[in-house]
Amino acid sequence: MKRTTLLLVVCVMMGLSVFAQTRPERGLYLNMGVSRGFANSYDNGTVPFFIPGVSNIQTTGATYEWKRYETNFEFRNISTTLANPSGTDLNYDINYNLLYRVHDSKSGRWHQWVGGDIDAFGDIRQIPNLQNASTNLSLMGSLGVVWKAEYDFAYNKEKTHNWLTAYSKVNLPLVGIANRPDFSYVGDGIGMTSTFEILMAEHHTFVKFFPGCNTDLGLRLNFKNGNRIAFNYRWDFVTTGHKDVYNYVNALHSFNATFMFNLFRK
Repeated sequence: MKRTTLLLVVCVMMGLSVFAQTRPERGLYLNMGVSRGFANSYDNGTVPFFIPGVSNIQTTGATYEWKRYETNFEFRNISTTLANPSGTDLNYDINYNLLYRVHDSKSGRWHQWVGGDIDAFGDIRQIPNLQNASTNLSLMGSLGVVWKAEYDFAYNKEKTHNWLTAYSKVNLPLVGIANRPDFSYVGDGIGMTSTFEILMAEHHTFVKFFPGCNTDLGLRLNFKNGNRIAFNYRWDFVTTGHKDVYNYVNALHSFNATFMFNLFRK
């Protein structure tokens, strides 16, 4: 109840505006998001079947738009409660992308972007019942291509401001690098001086082509003061693609609300 009330207050505050404005050539936004998700994870080095879970996600980031370019920085903190066997899965995802608007329709409503991105992903999994395999650390990074499409609608009578924008986005990593344990259990830590050293012991690093995919489908509310609120469904899929103990998969379905605070307009 408290979270719902807080979200309503934030929505009202973001919508307060006196002056109607057209879309600027430049914009800087501070992004803050909350999400609820459903995860399905697989790690053949510990348990040879998928483990479901429920995720809480917090997102912070920034978006900068100028002329025909758009750049985004995003950090996501994903905490998943696993079931059967029970445990926790902590994910940290950092993403940066740069997009160029390659097409605008004659009506000015359809827009398409293409670009590239770099992503870093970390996974700390803890399942006490697995005993010496109870804690596991996986690190991954990737370079990919991005495509995004938007459709503006719900214009005011003067056709100077659209209240709603529907959008879809696809990110396809082309190549990635993964760092994973090269055995199916965690060492006993004898002679090691730190928790990080224990987690990184006996790890194996390898390259993986097409290490996953993520898609985004949503609706954005555009206030006249430049602030925005986006509601979207997102699917994230990460995999090492390796067999035996190296085979790792993390799939996350999430429903997100992102508040985009307008910092300046020029």
